[in-house]
Amino acid sequence: MLNKFRPPTQLKTLTSGLLTWQMPAGQKKIYITFDDGPDPRVTPSVLGVLDRYQAKATFFLLGKNLENNPFFSGHLMEKGHGTGNHSFSHPDGWRCNTRSYLEDIKKCSQRLTTKLFRPPYGRITLPQIRQLKKQGYRLVMWSVLSNDFDPKLSPAQCLAKTIRYTSDGAIVVFHDSLKAEKKMLFVLEGFLAHFAEKGFTFEALPFK
Repeated sequence: MLNKFRPPTQLKTLTSGLLTWQMPAGQKKIYITFDDGPDPRVTPSVLGVLDRYQAKATFFLLGKNLENNPFFSGHLMEKGHGTGNHSFSHPDGWRCNTRSYLEDIKKCSQRLTTKLFRPPYGRITLPQIRQLKKQGYRLVMWSVLSNDFDPKLSPAQCLAKTIRYTSDGAIVVFHDSLKAEKKMLFVLEGFLAHFAEKGFTFEALPFK
């Protein structure tokens, strides 16, 4: 059975030169990321938690949400956080052709200056990867998925497993969305408290 919190080792190996799954270890740093925002209620709550721990993060934003909340991209950068493209409408790369997939990403890029991209659902094809690399994108995946959106997991289970699978240099995914809000905020607070006590720092990805 596949581990829901960590990507398959074989997949990471096969795509290591194309996709970023992990940052270098050795500096006691963790790279927290958020997908599917911004949300006018949830994202400010996330920023409040991050501020309490002097933590920086990278927010992979949806263009359709930026359309209604355009000030968030600038606000996040002003606070020292990073931003990334998460597409405009959250398409599944396995279910649409390369042309329409790239057009959706381009539509989001009109609202962002970043060249970071994370594929929705983590699903992307090799032709899509190649075209995005040609356009100068850095494709960021993750080493730990918090599963804060999964209704089958209690907040305590979600927190325990996210902590268990996180190590130095990990890229960890949370979601600043209404669907994940309650569980995510519980897990985020506990996660930051746990690793801060162990001397870790939390930084935005060092790519633009």
